[in-house]
Amino acid sequence: MAQTTSCRFCGYNIDVEIALLNTGRPDICDNCAIEKRSEVKEQQIIETLATKVMGWHRELHPKDEKDQYGDFVWCNESGEVMALVYKWNPLQNIADAWMIVQKMAKADPVTSHKFQEALSMYCIYDITPERICEAALKAIA
Repeated sequence: MAQTTSCRFCGYNIDVEIALLNTGRPDICDNCAIEKRSEVKEQQIIETLATKVMGWHRELHPKDEKDQYGDFVWCNESGEVMALVYKWNPLQNIADAWMIVQKMAKADPVTSHKFQEALSMYCIYDITPERICEAALKAIA
């Protein structure tokens, strides 16, 4: 009889050997493995946008009275805190994506033109945060 266990994320009962074969882990079902992989990819895109497009770097923000744990933050070149790492998501949040638009407007003329060109294929009503991010990544490539 096959050995079974529960998926560590969703609790679904899975066959250990099949899970190991399909996901590389004996305790993760196929669905959760796919979901986690897409989350990792999204985080990598956000990290690239923050560092390569915005010119930010990640720092551990010091603890203060209201934040007993400290958080990782995105800082600009002068060390000014720009956003909390776990909250800044230009792929989903239009306000965060608009920060990229503003940065691209101030970029060198070639990069700015590439960005505008990548967005010009969309009607104004079809421009989403994700499309802004895609255009920015094309512009810096």
